[in-house]
Amino acid sequence: MRSSFVISIFAMTGSAFGADSDLAKRVDALEMASYTNTVSLSGFLETRYEQGTKKPETGDKVTKSINTMIGGIDFKSNPNDRVSIFGRWVYSAAYNAQQSMSDADSVNWSDGRAYSDTKAYFERFFANIRLVDNLQFTFGRLPTVDGPPFHFADSLSRQGSYPKWIYPAAVDGYALTYSHPFSQGHSLAARVIHSPMTFLTYDPSAGAEFKFKNPDTSGVDVNGSPVKESYKDKIDIKSVMLDYNNSSTPISKDFNAIVQFMAFNGFQIGPLLTADYSHQLVYLEANQLLNTGLNLWLAYSATEITSSGYLGYPSPSGVVPISAMSNSPDGSGKGKGTAIGVNYTLPIEVINNPGLGAEYISNDEKYVLFELTQRQMFNIYGIHGKATHFYWAQPVFPGVKLRIGTMLLTPTHNWGYVGAPSENKNKYSSVYANLRLDF
Repeated sequence: MRSSFVISIFAMTGSAFGADSDLAKRVDALEMASYTNTVSLSGFLETRYEQGTKKPETGDKVTKSINTMIGGIDFKSNPNDRVSIFGRWVYSAAYNAQQSMSDADSVNWSDGRAYSDTKAYFERFFANIRLVDNLQFTFGRLPTVDGPPFHFADSLSRQGSYPKWIYPAAVDGYALTYSHPFSQGHSLAARVIHSPMTFLTYDPSAGAEFKFKNPDTSGVDVNGSPVKESYKDKIDIKSVMLDYNNSSTPISKDFNAIVQFMAFNGFQIGPLLTADYSHQLVYLEANQLLNTGLNLWLAYSATEITSSGYLGYPSPSGVVPISAMSNSPDGSGKGKGTAIGVNYTLPIEVINNPGLGAEYISNDEKYVLFELTQRQMFNIYGIHGKATHFYWAQPVFPGVKLRIGTMLLTPTHNWGYVGAPSENKNKYSSVYANLRLDF
C-alpha cells in the first residue's frame, strides 16, 4: 500500500512537471513570436575580384589581383511608435588571407571594412527616439557608412544618411534632427551631430584609481631626443547638416540637396603634432530625370587642415620636421574637390533592365579625405588628381546582381596629408567584377 502511495505521488509530480514544462515552452514561443514581430532582418553578401595596375613614369608596370568578400546582416526594430532601432553586423576579408591585411592598429573607425581578419563588427547600431512631432534624437554608431552616392552603382535604396565625403568611416555619436514637411512633397531636415573621439584606455587592475586612463605616445624631436606625451581625454567632432528633398519637381521624380559642415580640433597625430580639420560639402542628386531611368549627382567639397608642431621624420641627413601639407613645423593647407556621377537604367526587360554609369573625380593636391571604407583597390575619392569609374550592373536573378567595371586614375601628387605634397606621375588602373546578393 505504501509503495502504491509513493508511486502515485511521483506520478502526480511528474504530471505537474510535464504541465509546467509545456507551459514554459508556450511562454517561450509567445515571447519569441513577440520578438520576431518587432525585429526584422535583411542583409547582403558580396564577392569581388579586382586586378589593379600601376604604371610608373619610368620602369615596368606592376599588377596585383585580389579576391575579397564583404557581407552584412541588417536588423531593425520598432518596439513602439516613438522608438526605432537599427543595426548592421559586417564581415569583410580577403579570400584565405595568410597575414593581416592592415598595416596599422585598429582605431575602431571601420573595423568591418579592414579586410584584415575573420571577425564581424557592428558597423552601425543606433536608436531613433521621437521626442515630439518633427524632433528626433539619435544615439549610437550612426549610419555614416555607404552614404550617397554609393547606392547608385547597384541600384539600391539609400544605404546611409550622410554623404560619404563628410563621414567616410563608421562614427559613433549623438544627433538631433528637426524635420519640417512642406506641401506638395517638399521637406527640409536640419541636423546637429556631435561625435566625441575618446582617447582613454581601460585599466583592468584592481588597484586602479581611474579605470579609464590616458595612453602615452612616444617619438623623437628634431634633435633625435625621445619625447613622450599623453593624449587628450577626448576630441569632439561637430557637424551641422541641412537636407532638402522635393519629390514633385517638374523634371525629376526626386531631388535632394544636402549642405553639411564638419570640423574637429586638436587631433593628436603624434607626440608633438596636432591638427585642426574642417570639411564643407554641397551634394545634389536628381533621380529619374524626365521620367526616365537617368540619375545624376554632383558633389563639391572644400577642406582645410591646420597643424601645430611637427613629426620627426628620419632621413639620410637627419630627422626632418614635417607637419600637415608641409616639410616644416605648423603646416596647413586648403583643398577643393569635385565629383560628378551619372547612372542610367536601360528599359530592356528581356535582360532585366541593366544599369550603366560613370563617375568623375577631380581633387587638388591639398584636398584631405579620410577614406576608411573603400571596397576598391585604389582610393579614387581621396585622390590628388583625377579619376574616372565606368561600370555595367547586370541583374541576374531577383536579389542577385553582377557589376563589372574599370577605374582609371591620374594623380598629380601622392595620397596623404602629412608632409609636403610630392609629385606623382604614375598611372593607375583596375578592372573588377562584383557579385552582390541581397536577402
